[in-house]
Amino acid sequence: MPRTTSTRPRFATRALVLQLATVTLVVALCTGVYLLLTLQQLRAEAESTALGIARTLAEDPQVRAEVARISLAEGTPDAEELRDGELQRLASEVTVRTGALFVVITDDNGIRLAHPTPSRIGEEVSTPYEAVLAGAEVVDWQTGTLGESARAKVPVRDAAGSPVGEVSVGFERAGVFDDLPPLLAMIAGTAAGALALAVLAFHLLRRRWERLTLGVQPEELVALVQNQTAVLDGVDDGVLAVDTRGVVRVSNAAAD
Repeated sequence: MPRTTSTRPRFATRALVLQLATVTLVVALCTGVYLLLTLQQLRAEAESTALGIARTLAEDPQVRAEVARISLAEGTPDAEELRDGELQRLASEVTVRTGALFVVITDDNGIRLAHPTPSRIGEEVSTPYEAVLAGAEVVDWQTGTLGESARAKVPVRDAAGSPVGEVSVGFERAGVFDDLPPLLAMIAGTAAGALALAVLAFHLLRRRWERLTLGVQPEELVALVQNQTAVLDGVDDGVLAVDTRGVVRVSNAAAD
């Protein structure tokens, strides 16, 4: 009877697909977790950096004295005078030195005393400032006139310790995640390497398997065993097969 060839994928192929699917799932899960932790770390670092800069500037004696003077004065601050003032100079220097998106200083009414865009000096800030002027430090991601940023807001206090203004420092989202593309490339390389190792390991295991089974597939082994059992049980005489060490390898019911 001619031997029919099955169209079903070989055992080695099915095992390879299963192993690759398992490895891919594990790598994807690990990559997702690592990427999430990396994003959280980058956000936390940006927020921490912004907070540190804002605190340092808010505690500067010159800033405290100037903001307190302007806040105590009657009327609206003179925008033209502020554009050429000491607060604008200090804020600009800090912005350039730290690479921040902005460094903004306000009075107790939320009026900008210093801003990266000089034309906005003298206007009220676009984001909430009440909590800061109540004495709280605020660290968050907000969207203002310069776009979304990780920003920290710290109160500026007078000599008596009362809030008389705020310092707001922000870092642009794109700048915060500058290190993300190299990290993604590293993650992709690691994932590809893990998959390549999985394929190599299975290839070696498959070669070992085929050497041991002489290339016979598991389904064929089952058929061989069934045929052998049927032949042995169909013989009336007892049949024993013993190897060179005296171990019985094959027997039928009549041999018992």
